[in-house]
Amino acid sequence: MKTLFTRVLIASSLIAGGSIFSAPSQAALVTVDPDSYSNHTNISSSFSGLTLSTVGGSNTNVYAVASGLSTTGSNVFGTYSTSAGYGVNWGGSSNDGLKAVFAVATDYVQIDIIGNSSGNSDRGQLTAYDSSNNVIATVTTNNLGSGDYQTLSITQGTASIAYIIATGTNNRAISLDNLKYTVGSVPEPSAIVMLGCGAVAIFGVSRRRRPRG
Repeated sequence: MKTLFTRVLIASSLIAGGSIFSAPSQAALVTVDPDSYSNHTNISSSFSGLTLSTVGGSNTNVYAVASGLSTTGSNVFGTYSTSAGYGVNWGGSSNDGLKAVFAVATDYVQIDIIGNSSGNSDRGQLTAYDSSNNVIATVTTNNLGSGDYQTLSITQGTASIAYIIATGTNNRAISLDNLKYTVGSVPEPSAIVMLGCGAVAIFGVSRRRRPRG
């Protein structure tokens, strides 16, 4: 009986102490940057884990477009229309917005908003939505002059951000670059396997005990 109790106690201690569960993997910050592609490449579906699109415009695709406004290299997120060709303006009179839909909801996202006109009057905003299309949060830049940029970010306590839209505000156009988001923690496969082993061990002890009662 003492041996049986000891086995149960050890199994219980392993579960309570966390030995059966290995530590979860750390969240990784993923960079989505048009610099990874050549000028005028359609990058709407080029990045694993998310899909890019243009909202409010006639062409829903997103392109890598060369621009001296880039914050990280030579390209920014761009648009295309048959009338104007390739462009780097988001918001303003065109009312275009960059939409990024995540394959798995995230808890953190950031993007560089860049002023692209003189006068220190450009402003941009980043809005996050949940899977039911509810607005989770909106953040807005300060006034930006040409070439000035500000990194906007949104953080949530849980992975509830299903997609984001970034654009200009107050009828002002801005440029966009360097999108980043986190891929949340996932339990290690070994934790699931060991949990199963622990459950089997406890079940086995329980079965051996019944005949003695």
